[in-house]
Amino acid sequence: MGVRTTVRAIAALPPGALAAVALLLILAFPAAPAAEEGDEIEEYVETRELVVVVNRANPATSISLADLQKLFLGKRALWPNGWPVNPCDLAEPGLPEPQTSRAQFSQRYLNKDMTTLKSYWIRMIFSGKGHPPAVYPRTGQVLAHVAADEGGLGYLPRRSVTDRVKVIAVIDNTAP
Repeated sequence: MGVRTTVRAIAALPPGALAAVALLLILAFPAAPAAEEGDEIEEYVETRELVVVVNRANPATSISLADLQKLFLGKRALWPNGWPVNPCDLAEPGLPEPQTSRAQFSQRYLNKDMTTLKSYWIRMIFSGKGHPPAVYPRTGQVLAHVAADEGGLGYLPRRSVTDRVKVIAVIDNTAP
């Protein structure tokens, strides 16, 4: 398919579909922002420990793996206390995708590699059944997102956690 044919096909899309295509492009190719003071890109990614964080006002101290998956995959929209859940991802555009926190979190907690996760969200968007979590390139932005919203949910490298958020335990009830 040539560039002109592609441009014509995109131009012919209805407005809702065009917005979905734009969202998919943003998810697939996030911009690489300049580093700011206080932001860190982990040098030793393989030793990074990710933790799940929530807003400090959230009464949760732990979450089951199954519930965490439902919240991050848009299958459940509310916390048990009735607050709307507002999850976010950490993409780290300066790293190869398989080494990002997002890829590691998706594999470990959602049991999905990035290709499978992106395909999942494409299906959810085009079927009108949901939209993916917000994606942030910096740990400070994830902290701000979770700290600003009572329903905030995210994950961070443990060493990036501050007192602005609360770490909760993930309980895997399926383990023997």
